Amino acid sequence: MQEEIVRKHLSEIESKFIVQQNGINRFWLESIRKDSFTNNHSIIYVGSFIPRKNVDKLIIAVANIRKKESYKDLKLVIVGGGKDRDLFDRP
Repeated sequence: MQEEIVRKHLSEIESKFIVQQNGINRFWLESIRKDSFTNNHSIIYVGSFIPRKNVDKLIIAVANIRKKESYKDLKLVIVGGGKDRDLFDRP
């Protein structure tokens, strides 16, 4: 039903929008310097520190992965907050 409505009005609205795949300008995709990447491994978590997000399990998983020789440089960056923040604060 909704598809029919869009098709009916497509000619009126077609000139008013641009489809931009990935939301990233092609210039940036084509200008990536592959030689600038390093072998460093990083995981970034951004979100709330609430039980259903399992941040504690993420910390344990990263600790286990770091035991492997090829991932000793693995870094975990955690950004966020919430009522359980004090569980993850470190001096």
